[in-house]
Amino acid sequence: MFDTFSKPPQIAKRLQKDVHYVLEKIRSGELVAINLGKGEKRPRYVVAESDFQRFLDARKTRPPAPASRRRQRRAKPAAVDYVAMMRLGGDE
Repeated sequence: MFDTFSKPPQIAKRLQKDVHYVLEKIRSGELVAINLGKGEKRPRYVVAESDFQRFLDARKTRPPAPASRRRQRRAKPAAVDYVAMMRLGGDE
């Protein structure tokens, strides 16, 4: 079974991104590509469809875990009631 190949501008169009984004992902190794150039000039990359699918699969998000129904603690008052403090004799 043979893979189909796409050039970076075609990949960028499918991702709705700029070509520079695709080239950055190729250079970083996140997107596997084949360099068909001779190496003396600019690289001529092509990306196999299977490698592109792997790139997409690695970026899929998973739904968040369901929220637990734990009871929340009541907040304790931050300040002491002035009147209660006066009754306890805290002004001495």
